[in-house]
Amino acid sequence: MLTLTGKLRAATVLGGGTNKKTGEVIPKRSVLQIEGLDNRGLVQLFTLTVPDLAPWQGRVDESVT
Repeated sequence: MLTLTGKLRAATVLGGGTNKKTGEVIPKRSVLQIEGLDNRGLVQLFTLTVPDLAPWQGRVDESVT
């Protein structure tokens, strides 16, 4: 199991639409962006896909695990 702790920077839905070249339908997906530290202690932004945004709505700029 991986545990990530950091500051929630964004909770939004990305994607949706159609690829103009291939005609492929691009599904929407819920994503979180969490600001954390890498193994050198430098700030890094992690983007995670989540099944539901409801638990994360209204928690932007809070520390989350």
